[in-house]
Amino acid sequence: MRMITLIFFPILFFSFVLPAQGSILLDKVVAIVNKEAITWSDLYKAMEFEIAESGRNLSDDERRKFFKENETPFLEILIDMKLQLQEAQRTGIFVSPDEVKRAIKSIKDKYSMTDEIFIQTLKKEGFTLDEYKRKLNEKITVGRLIDQEVKSRILIDEETITKYISQHKELSGQYEGYNLSHIFLKKTANRNADEVRARQIYNKLKAGEAFSNMAAQYSEDATAPAGGELGLINRADLSREFLEAINKIKIGEISEPFWTDKGIHILRLNTIVSTEKSAQLREQVKQKLAEEKFMKVYKNWLKGLRERAYIQILIKPY
Repeated sequence: MRMITLIFFPILFFSFVLPAQGSILLDKVVAIVNKEAITWSDLYKAMEFEIAESGRNLSDDERRKFFKENETPFLEILIDMKLQLQEAQRTGIFVSPDEVKRAIKSIKDKYSMTDEIFIQTLKKEGFTLDEYKRKLNEKITVGRLIDQEVKSRILIDEETITKYISQHKELSGQYEGYNLSHIFLKKTANRNADEVRARQIYNKLKAGEAFSNMAAQYSEDATAPAGGELGLINRADLSREFLEAINKIKIGEISEPFWTDKGIHILRLNTIVSTEKSAQLREQVKQKLAEEKFMKVYKNWLKGLRERAYIQILIKPY
């Protein structure tokens, strides 16, 4: 993946150096956004950048077809970008040259780039350093604007998270957890003897022997000194054999001895962790709901910018 693409995702920023293409040298205004113009060169530079790598294998006819088919959607992106920059200026959002320098240093550090390699990479992607600084400034500016005008409105409360989880039962299988204790007997060459030994231990447990004492005495697992405590295990991390055994017992009960390829196991189901109380699940649901709400609020906010703006498109849709 191109370094520049990584840097600018997910907000699209366009206005790059245009290779000398005879079909796109003619410059004219294609749209007016309030009092600012977007030109053919702005539009075609954006599309040239988009196909910078994949376009190497395109014929001239294929390139012309791509450009023609994508004029309208790319122009819409450029209009949205222009509107956001204008709104940032109106609300007094400002990014200093020092902030841009720090951002560039962070990028170079992230990709372990020297100054020379960084400049070479910019040239390969069609940037001069000044152009790149300007685009980075725009990125930071718009990001700050979105934080202020959109993200600050995104609040997901605990009740909403709980309601979502309760309405999506399919999540429980993935995030449900069990607190288990375990007695394990290693497989030997004599399968019958292994099963007899396991049955004897199971019968003692059913007769009232403490599971922790029996595990400490008989289990051949590293958890034996801790009374066979396995702790909390996510359902998704358990084997089919373990899940089948767990499904046959209730909290506080002991499973029948069962085989895996390692040997014989006896489980005690100590607790079941409710999906709705899973911190991991709740955080993931919160992020999902926040992302969905963000996209809705962001689109409505952009729609509002467009409704308040003077926009004139001077090219016909393809």
